[in-house]
Amino acid sequence: MMKRILTYLLIFSCTFVMLGGVCLFSPVMAANQVQPEKTVEKEAVKQEPPKLRPPFDPEKLPDPFVSYFIRSKRNESLDLERRNREQLEREAKLKQEQIDAERKLRELKEPKTELQKLELSQLTLTAIVKDNGKDWAMVRDPRGMGYILKKGIAIGTNGGVIKKILYRNRKVVIDEPYLTKDFQLKFKEVDLKLQDELFE
Repeated sequence: MMKRILTYLLIFSCTFVMLGGVCLFSPVMAANQVQPEKTVEKEAVKQEPPKLRPPFDPEKLPDPFVSYFIRSKRNESLDLERRNREQLEREAKLKQEQIDAERKLRELKEPKTELQKLELSQLTLTAIVKDNGKDWAMVRDPRGMGYILKKGIAIGTNGGVIKKILYRNRKVVIDEPYLTKDFQLKFKEVDLKLQDELFE
């Protein structure tokens, strides 16, 4: 019987020691393992600034009581309105470009000299002279008055400017401005030729 009591006592004491050791050492080990995680979390919190939520805007939320079809029609009407507005802006820009181009053409055609008051068909090219590498020409109006022409001089009622005087080809090349269909200001070349009987 004594043996039996000693056996029970031994088993009881071993169990107590094992349970006590686990209880004593476990919390210490658990505390040591948890502490580094807390410091890492604290560092992460310190590094990242707090994220701010965007302010709540009830206007952006869809109305749950409005039918899908009504919403789609509303979107279609908004798209149509936007397209109409863009079309009007394009038309206004095109109209402004047209007005600017026409104004510039009028300024170029505005007569500033006596030569600009005469049409090219009224002028007769009477002479082309080559002097020290420079070409110049002479024209006569219906009254018999003569004018000397050099490169860059404005001539004619259409706002023309003398581009070249060609001695060998016996002509004067004039650039006249005009507007294209898309209101771009361009220049076309018009020739004023020397008559054969005058050249000989």
